Amino acid sequence: MFFIGSASAQTRVMVQQITGHLEERDNALYKISGLSKGDMLYVYAKGTSGNFDPMVMLFTAGTDLGKVRKLFISQIREAVGEGEDPLAASRELLDKFSLAWNDDLDGKYDSALRFKIPADGTYTLLLRSALGSRSFGNYRLTVGLNAPQVLTGKASPTGERFVSLDRIASHLGKGIEEVKGTLTGKRYLRLKNISPGETLYVFVEATSGDLKPVVTLYDFGDKALAIANARGERTTAVLQYKFLRFMKNCRILISGRLGNKTVTTGAYRALIGVNAPEILTGKGEAGGNSILAKPIPVKIGIKMQQISNVDQKAENFGVVATLMMQWEDPALAFRPDTIQDRVLVYTKEAFSRRVNEEGNIWPEFSVYNQQGNRWIQNSVVTVFADGRAAYLERSSVTLQAPDFNFRNFPFDKQHFFIRIDSVFPSWFFVFENMEAFSEVGKQLGEEEWIVTGFDTVIEKVEMAERPVSRFNFSFVARRHLTYYVFRIFLPLLIIIVVSWVIFFLKDYTKRVDASGANLLLFIAFNFAISSDLPRLGYMTFLDMLMAAVFVVTALMLILAVLLRRLVSDGKEALVNRIDRYVVWFYPFAYVVGFLIVILTYN
Repeated sequence: MFFIGSASAQTRVMVQQITGHLEERDNALYKISGLSKGDMLYVYAKGTSGNFDPMVMLFTAGTDLGKVRKLFISQIREAVGEGEDPLAASRELLDKFSLAWNDDLDGKYDSALRFKIPADGTYTLLLRSALGSRSFGNYRLTVGLNAPQVLTGKASPTGERFVSLDRIASHLGKGIEEVKGTLTGKRYLRLKNISPGETLYVFVEATSGDLKPVVTLYDFGDKALAIANARGERTTAVLQYKFLRFMKNCRILISGRLGNKTVTTGAYRALIGVNAPEILTGKGEAGGNSILAKPIPVKIGIKMQQISNVDQKAENFGVVATLMMQWEDPALAFRPDTIQDRVLVYTKEAFSRRVNEEGNIWPEFSVYNQQGNRWIQNSVVTVFADGRAAYLERSSVTLQAPDFNFRNFPFDKQHFFIRIDSVFPSWFFVFENMEAFSEVGKQLGEEEWIVTGFDTVIEKVEMAERPVSRFNFSFVARRHLTYYVFRIFLPLLIIIVVSWVIFFLKDYTKRVDASGANLLLFIAFNFAISSDLPRLGYMTFLDMLMAAVFVVTALMLILAVLLRRLVSDGKEALVNRIDRYVVWFYPFAYVVGFLIVILTYN
């Protein structure tokens, strides 16, 4: 703890308490008025939400803080260039440029200072995030005059107001953002938190096409607060709304859909600002505080460790997989000094409970093609002090596979998908592929299929008329052919060859018996094969192959009966002439039939 000055007995005692919110790069400049020489000034700053690590600095009122900032940065760069410790150098420079400053207090991330006023006048107090710290959140600032109890953090305000926020110098409360694009449907823009008394201004103009923009402001519950250009009569829409209370998760909808359901399209330019009335005329440059809350990118990936089952008749498959998500949300940030650690670990249920109690959300998801329950073996959420979070889940689930196509069975390649949908619209969370995480395990435990490759794709889909982000993990697999070669194709070939050998005999009765037996045998094969697949509305490769076998076998059975009849009628000479061709027509018919099937399915 760093203090300047010494305490002295004073008669005036005043304590004022102020609350506010600062983002990572914000500065809050407070004017402390009416100070007299010899007064003791006490300051205590505490972060009350997020991971805000406050730092306070005191300056004389006439200090050019812009110039001080430039000098500070340039000298820090010089120190780094000379190989010095930048943090040690910054402490020396703070002693040089400020009257007093403080970062941490007694091992906590609170800050406090005590300073004896050297001359009558107004002084400037700067509150910001500590140097080298990516912190943000709400704060409570207590300033006391001749009130040493302020340093305990428990001083009670006395009612006097001698400290005021210089919003202009702090560049707080005003901001303008510009958005351009082409509108063919709807465009949603989510606002950051809005404080009471702040006014939102929106200006949208069409820059091409027949676009007649309609702008609607919604609150967190989808209740419309204001509508501009509702009838779509103009090519511009101007909206103004003053917020009477604190609100978050408000959003702006820009649409080209008019009341008579006509859809207009075209390019547009939008200005969105807070406390910036110049926007109403289409003027104003982007700058100041950020107004729009960008969707939080959520990196997502899947490691598929097992394929537990592939049910071709039900057209589904089971997997055991690990899902990982990583994101950063300021609402999750916390001060590490409160737990003496930078990491908090939760179960999924405990984390959801904490987030819900705080009125926040996290990137919850659903498995779009899930059938039945998803059995979660274990799940854990890790949250870091700066708001970074990671969710890890290992689960087993049965998934629908409507993309199965068995036309080339058993030489088919099937596409399997795991589709993960965000529960919340894409203006809250947007999925991104987690590089180098997704993979397919080397021992999947599935003996029938060989996985030949996998891919991950992010897309946007419509759910309940709202865009949501979808993560697709897909893999392609083909069958092990050994089973079909030795259980189906080789036996068929042997039966056909053996039957052909019988054709070299002149016993036509045996030919009839052999052809009839083959026909029954092929019917049995067909029943055995069909039990593996659903009742399809099309013919598979193996179905066509068996059909060709049926046709050729039936023709040979009819021909054998005919030759037997001719022999019985004493026409052996004619039978011998025909038989010379039949012997070779038998294999030729099978070869031609197989070629037709192969060419058809190629």
